[in-house]
Amino acid sequence: MFTLFDKIQQNYKFHSFKMHNHQPKADFKINTGSYTLKIANTPHELKSALNLRHKVFLKTDTQKLHIDKVDAVSDHLIILDQTTKAPVGYYRLNASSNLLHFDLKSEFNLKSFRLPFSNFLELNHACIDQKHRNGLILYLLWKGLYLYTEQIKTDFLFGNTNIQNVTPQQAALIYKYFEQNNLINTKSKITPRLSSKIPFFDDHYQSFTNSLSEAQIRHASQLIPKLLKVYIKAGAEIMSEPAYDSDTNSIKFLIGLKTLNLSKKFKRKFEKIKY
Repeated sequence: MFTLFDKIQQNYKFHSFKMHNHQPKADFKINTGSYTLKIANTPHELKSALNLRHKVFLKTDTQKLHIDKVDAVSDHLIILDQTTKAPVGYYRLNASSNLLHFDLKSEFNLKSFRLPFSNFLELNHACIDQKHRNGLILYLLWKGLYLYTEQIKTDFLFGNTNIQNVTPQQAALIYKYFEQNNLINTKSKITPRLSSKIPFFDDHYQSFTNSLSEAQIRHASQLIPKLLKVYIKAGAEIMSEPAYDSDTNSIKFLIGLKTLNLSKKFKRKFEKIKY
């Protein structure tokens, strides 16, 4: 039950992070079918987006906000249901020239990343309302991401995908699958922090001495979530072995994507659509 005290507490947290004064770095609004794609730019839109995060990640239907200090320096891409005006799709976009400003630094060692880029974008907290999980919503999130990178001139994207209910052995299997398909960036030198290291990951990974069997390939493919497959289809690479996310009891894969290398297939799709 969401009480008056809860509401006061949530409003206090929202104001303490200065979210009521939030000024986005980019701005666009596109109406298509039953949805509106835009950057949240009002306190109401921001609160609604943070509430969607809370509902999806914590699986509770309350008015509480899923909020942290990074939200104040990030932009918030949302997809609104035109009937209810409620957000049903979301991406947090944190642009910076300093990797140490990224939320990912708590789980991955980013200091060793050495590539000639100056403008980075961290993608985080992607979520879709349970009733709106369809291809169009996923497409619109990518459309919004594409428009955002064009406006702020991003060089390189970092993102992550959590996979729940997998064992350390399955995590190693997925990583071996990526390696076998040449999807790992071997030059990044990024590793999980010791506190985020998956228990016995190295032992399980080293047990896959030969190429994966057809059965193992099928099993690994089934474990990979759709969002991660879309990242890869867009030209992303796996930047590190997976990390353990204690907050959600899941494993986290870090992906990297050069903006200029966005798949031509995706780029043609985004540019030819008329709204």
